[in-house]
Parts: sequence; structure tokens; C-alpha cells
Amino acid sequence: MRPHSAGESRPSLAGRARRALGVQLEAWYWRWWMFRSSTRHTEIYRRAMERERPLDPFHRQFVDELSSPRVRILEVGSGPLSAIGTVLPGKTLEVVATDLLADTYARLLAHLKIQPAIRTVRADAERLTEQFAEGSFDYVTANNCIDHCARADRAIEQMLRVARPGGWVSLRHAENEASRTRYFGLHEWNFALEHGEPVLWNRRERLPIRELVAPWGELKVLSEPGHVVFAVRRHGTA
Repeated sequence: MRPHSAGESRPSLAGRARRALGVQLEAWYWRWWMFRSSTRHTEIYRRAMERERPLDPFHRQFVDELSSPRVRILEVGSGPLSAIGTVLPGKTLEVVATDLLADTYARLLAHLKIQPAIRTVRADAERLTEQFAEGSFDYVTANNCIDHCARADRAIEQMLRVARPGGWVSLRHAENEASRTRYFGLHEWNFALEHGEPVLWNRRERLPIRELVAPWGELKVLSEPGHVVFAVRRHGTA
């Protein structure tokens, strides 16, 4: 987990223990999911194994807006198996899948003898610019993972920083997931819609997402029952 900088309050012993337990539960969940999926060949598992899979329509709606024939995609919090796809007619895609628990997932994949189409690499969503250059991706996306971050607002800012001017950043999360699960496991934040506007909140803070992303670009809110989905197009020329 990321270290705390000067001026930040350190989590309590109970908070650190809860966070460590959350990491173990996340690893256990994926071990169970991968074993089950690899034996039953679920749809998501099949997509992750397919090396020439078309880009998922959700992501294609943003990539289609980009004029460049070569598109570099960063998937944040992908888990052990990325299934967003790697093929789009007329464009060459490079997909970089990342997760803070990538090393744990690599051991699970090796144990189960699973060879995914895209290998997940380790990266901290709250510290992306320490690993990737600012403006180095055409499209950055996160699905049901930023609510796990200690500082979800910082993770969103980091996603925006590594997106190039004219590029897109998208986030899709189950609505009020931390509250629903009583902040169990790694769930630290909730995404919600208030009067059609996305907000980020927990038991201590409430942050309007439109204000959070305003310095970076234009917010686009998408409708999907049970989820909070929005995207930001970075200021600048595509």
C-alpha cells in the first residue's frame, strides 16, 4: 500500500489490520474465481484467454473518438485477467493492464497454469505518475476498483494525469458499494449519483466529481442502472 506523506494522518492499527485483511480476502476471492472460471469456462474467462478479441463496446465508444491510428490503453485495477479486448479495425491497440496485487495474481495464475492474453503488471492507482509518464496514454479506464483506494480522489487525478490531451478517462463502479458492504474488505469509498451528478463519498467526506475533474476536462455522465459511470475528455487537441 502507498506510504503516507508528511501532513497525512496515518491509519489506526485497526484500520491497517482491516486493510490487510481486505487484501487477503481479495486474493482469496480471485483464487476461487479463477479456479471456478477455468474449470467452467465462464464468458469473462473466455474473453480473457482470447488473444484477438474485439475491443469491448463500452471502451470502443471512447476509442472511436480518437483520431490516432495507434491507441495506448491503460486499464487500472484490472484484476488478474483483463477482458477489455485488443482488436479494433483501423487502429492498433496496446493494452497495459495494471493492479496493485499483480504479483499475487501472477503466483495464482502460475499455480493454476493459466496463460492470459494480457499480463497484469503491478501499479498503484494512487501513484501512476511514478511509473508512467504524464500524458502517455490515449485512453485510461477503471472498473469497480477505485472505490478500493485509500484516496480515491487522488487515483482519479492520477488517471487524468497519465491521459494525454484529447484522450479519454472512464470510470464505471457499482453504486454505493462500500456502504452496501458496510466497508468490508477493501471497500473505502462510494460512487453515487445525486440529482444526476456523480459524487464520491465515505463516512468522512463527500466530493463532487464534476468539481474534482473540472481542471482536467469535460465530464460526461452515462446512464447504467445500478452503476455510476462517467468519463472525462482531457483538455487539448486529440
